[in-house]
Amino acid sequence: MEVIVVSASGSEQMLKEAPASISVIDRAQLEKRFYRDLTDALTDVPGVVVTGGGDRKDISLRGMASQYTLILIDGQRQTSRETRPNSDGPGVEGAWTPPISAIERIEVIRGPMSSLYGSDAIGGVINIITRKTPEQWYGEVRLDSTIQERSESGNINQASFFTAGGLIPELLGVQFSGQFSKRDEDDFTAGFRGKEQSNIKAKFILTPTDNHEIMFEAGTGKQTLDATLGKTVAALAPGENCGRRGCPESSTTEYEQQTFSLSHNGFYDFGSSRSYLKYDKFDNTSREMYVENTDAQTSWTLPIITDHNATLGAAYLKETLDDYTSNKISDLTHVENEQWSIFAEDEWAATKSFKLTTGLRYDHDGNFAGHWSPRLYGVYTATNDLTIKGGISTGFRAPNIRQSTPDWGQVSRGGNIYGNPDLS
Repeated sequence: MEVIVVSASGSEQMLKEAPASISVIDRAQLEKRFYRDLTDALTDVPGVVVTGGGDRKDISLRGMASQYTLILIDGQRQTSRETRPNSDGPGVEGAWTPPISAIERIEVIRGPMSSLYGSDAIGGVINIITRKTPEQWYGEVRLDSTIQERSESGNINQASFFTAGGLIPELLGVQFSGQFSKRDEDDFTAGFRGKEQSNIKAKFILTPTDNHEIMFEAGTGKQTLDATLGKTVAALAPGENCGRRGCPESSTTEYEQQTFSLSHNGFYDFGSSRSYLKYDKFDNTSREMYVENTDAQTSWTLPIITDHNATLGAAYLKETLDDYTSNKISDLTHVENEQWSIFAEDEWAATKSFKLTTGLRYDHDGNFAGHWSPRLYGVYTATNDLTIKGGISTGFRAPNIRQSTPDWGQVSRGGNIYGNPDLS
């Protein structure tokens, strides 16, 4: 059975013909192996490095830093990194993703994909495709524990669930998923912090006709990380009175997430479309940082002429940041930025065995001028068992909302970081 992917060009195509270096972890693999979460599932994928451990796991593609890996859920962008301005908070981003029981497959693209996905896709793209909703109700509950060999290392307990089915036959379906986990704090200096996380989502799927699919999704999540003096934080010496800056102390960090999205898939005589409108709110309550993202995108796949399959699209992103603790050089606490883009790709079946994909995207950021991202990629199917791929893809990353804001300065590990509106 041929594996179908959607991430390499924005439309469905066979894996071996996809114009990218791409790997797929399908449902069968997810069920066969014991995977606790997304980072576990990606461990054996070529070109993927899962950095850190415990509460600090993050995902790197082809050696690029983790912030250059774009994570999508059903093609929708996910990013909460603005709530973690210093160390980038490894281990937080992946914890907002669905539990393994709710995932149909994971598509991993290695290499820059800014021609299709814009900023942040320098290292590559991870697209998590969730499971379809069956007519007959189905449910799955999973419990697992890890008991450490050494008593000073924290044990791990996790529970997850997924259930889906039809509410109104052939018209309305629903699915619910959730994950709850706890990792006890290590009992030695510089060990892994204690971490508790929860993530619950509900999704309603309306199919008024065979050609239209409308989905509404809502979710909420929370993560709490604890570092305790005398456990993972070095204790003071007996009788020591630490009055210096940076004196070791216990700390608790809390992150919260709320997400809502409305999406539509259309199938027409002249082509197909995928569109969505999404609102995310991410809070770092312990540091009084609040991020809101409004994200919209539409893409249309059109077989415009013989042997050509074109994808045309547009995207819009508005970011709002309220940060009441980081800025040390002015009273500025509220920052906004808007981005919009247009993109086009064409797959030309030059011969029965050779396909050439060309793509171009223009991104306009409110804080700097526009940026063009081209792509050229060829796929030659020599035999049923041999496919040769090659091409040129480009990538870029726009300065984040703090980096490009004047009158913004913050302290990081004893140094100062200042916003610069002239970044490009």
